[in-house]
Amino acid sequence: MDSKEEIKGWFTLDHIETSEVKNDLADFQLVLKNIFGLGFAINIAKPKDNSILQIVMKLESPKVIQDGFASLTGAEKLQHVEELKMELLKLDVDYEISTNLDSVTIADVVYLEDMTRTIFMDALRSVRNAALVTISILSRKFNPGYESTPPHTHLDVSSPYG
Repeated sequence: MDSKEEIKGWFTLDHIETSEVKNDLADFQLVLKNIFGLGFAINIAKPKDNSILQIVMKLESPKVIQDGFASLTGAEKLQHVEELKMELLKLDVDYEISTNLDSVTIADVVYLEDMTRTIFMDALRSVRNAALVTISILSRKFNPGYESTPPHTHLDVSSPYG
């Protein structure tokens, strides 16, 4: 079984819907929408002529966060971005933070030769957790009092996603 069908099968077992999008740079790209009930989309792609899977989530900052960031001095902006980077490094994910903090992209890589369901799901969970940490940090700094993530639980569902 190829990796795309294997991954789709894992999600089917957990009643998670995937969709496939065309990507000329990838052998395949799957999209998970509203994964974990958080309203986010996660992209899973296998780049052409490569033996990895990329798991990527792009967070778009709301206007209140962009405006709050824009109001800071250069030194304050640098401090906030460095703090966010340090937290993301602790979670062992790759990241890209836009210059004006209008978006944060979080990613992890799974090597196909090492891929098991557990390894894949751990990488997916790392991306999710990094997104939650990012949202929490930015909300706390630039929109105090806002509930940064919707309430959710997996206690009533048997799921490997955490």
